[in-house]
Amino acid sequence: MSDEEIKLDDRLSVRISKKTKEEFTKKAKATGSNASELVLKWVKEYLSQEQQNFDVTTVATKLEHLEQRVASLEGKSAA
Repeated sequence: MSDEEIKLDDRLSVRISKKTKEEFTKKAKATGSNASELVLKWVKEYLSQEQQNFDVTTVATKLEHLEQRVASLEGKSAA
């Protein structure tokens, strides 16, 4: 167990229905884990992902080029 796991001292509360909590807990247990371990794993994975900033203009330009390419591959002129 790492030092970080031993020194966990804060909580994150999430409100869910009783049924959802029971199903989640049951499934976690069936897979050899527990709810806290799974949520902590997901939080760490989320934090490790690079933030993706989308420039709408760049995306629109790329989409237009793709549309033109598809049209040319289909033997049509791009609009």
